[in-house]
Amino acid sequence: MRRVVEAAIETFIPVAGSGLTELYRHSHPPLADRIRERWEKRITRSVNRIGSTLEAHEIALRDLQSFVISKANYEHAGKAGLLSFFHTGMWGELRKVAEGKGDSATMAALASGLQETDEEVEVIIASLTAARDMMLGQPENIAFSHRLDNVLYGPFGKMGIRYDIERILQGDPASSYTRDEAAQLCNRIEQFNENVAALAFERRP
Repeated sequence: MRRVVEAAIETFIPVAGSGLTELYRHSHPPLADRIRERWEKRITRSVNRIGSTLEAHEIALRDLQSFVISKANYEHAGKAGLLSFFHTGMWGELRKVAEGKGDSATMAALASGLQETDEEVEVIIASLTAARDMMLGQPENIAFSHRLDNVLYGPFGKMGIRYDIERILQGDPASSYTRDEAAQLCNRIEQFNENVAALAFERRP
């Protein structure tokens, strides 16, 4: 039909026929051109949609990764919290010694508390040490792993405090030296508890 119309225009209107034919082509483009144009528009929309979807997936994956990291760190912080000292436990016995109120019963309670928690503390320390080593290879976790290491092995760390408790148990609770050592250790325990609590705010889920 297109060929018939174009031929008729050019035949019966020889002067302006070619111009009218061109105008007709613009106003009524060939089917192949229309199909190609629709295909290009459809492909463009699909590419744009896929691009938006991929971008959304990338954002979701970043959020998921952040959540997993935060969740893992939060759980590690919770484990570290189990290492805290409380006034009703060994910390309270040490305060008695520091205040000059300690006696053989105080030292026995201190030794018993140390022994009873020994196995549990070893398991938690081993677990957190393994977590620390794993996170050291993850750039997003380096800060958290160093703070965790400080809680375990730093100047106010759990391992050092337990060692100092054992040392105090070798002394006389009535001596000024032992009382001073106990007072200093109580201050370190307080700082240790603060460091443990701070871990929970390093990365929250």
